[in-house]
Amino acid sequence: LRFLEVSQADFMLQGRNSSSGVESLQYQGSYDTELLALHEMTQKLVVALLCDPVNTVKRTLLRNGISQLCVFFGRQKANDVLLSHMITFQNDKHDWQLRGAFFDSIV
Repeated sequence: LRFLEVSQADFMLQGRNSSSGVESLQYQGSYDTELLALHEMTQKLVVALLCDPVNTVKRTLLRNGISQLCVFFGRQKANDVLLSHMITFQNDKHDWQLRGAFFDSIV
């Protein structure tokens, strides 16, 4: 994401020096397309981790990166993708650490 944003900023600086407005619009479309592709690819990986049968994987994700993923996805997608899976962690009656990691990450 950082590379995509830096590339966008660099292109916008170059665009100020030239008068090609059409090229700038094409690049903006490309930026949006690439960001959407990055979100989709990341979503697939994160959902695979959240659905992993080993609870240690889920706990690790909750403790070490869920807040950054929420910022990356934005409010709506974080609710739809992350929170919908995380809520199901409360159904695990045998792993109190997973439930605790869920509550720690929510706070």
